[in-house]
Amino acid sequence: VVGRLVGVDISEPAIADAEVNAEKNGYAQDKPSDKKSITRFVASRAENVLADEMKIIPKSTPIVAVVDPARDGLHGTVVKTLRMNEKIQRLVYVSCNPTGTLVRDGGMLCAPPTKRYPGRPFKVTMAQPVDMFPLTSHCEMVMTFDRMSVEEYNKCHSKKDG
Repeated sequence: VVGRLVGVDISEPAIADAEVNAEKNGYAQDKPSDKKSITRFVASRAENVLADEMKIIPKSTPIVAVVDPARDGLHGTVVKTLRMNEKIQRLVYVSCNPTGTLVRDGGMLCAPPTKRYPGRPFKVTMAQPVDMFPLTSHCEMVMTFDRMSVEEYNKCHSKKDG
């Protein structure tokens, strides 16, 4: 059961397909301009709209985010938005470049906070390769990241007494 769904994709045809699928499943978007609708789909680059979309969601709402970036991986602005919004408790990352950009992005998502990437880090909780192209060397990877709890973070990053 979903309380709210926000879909962002650069491809307008993909957004149109998502709207059709949502309607078939009983989650039709009220009006594209209605930012409070249960389902909302935005045709844009994630780095241009994600931060604003996150501001619309009430602070008490737990979020599961799903990202499926192009081979170039996540834009730095998207990584920053995911890190700073601690209401995102789980992140599912679908990667077509697991040995390249998933490794890079995973490092930024799981590293200790910095000025550039604030917020409690994530930790990897599951990884599943998916062979969508049999008999080729290409393999997708679905990786689940869960936000570290305050206690976990403090335990892992507390200064050791000498």
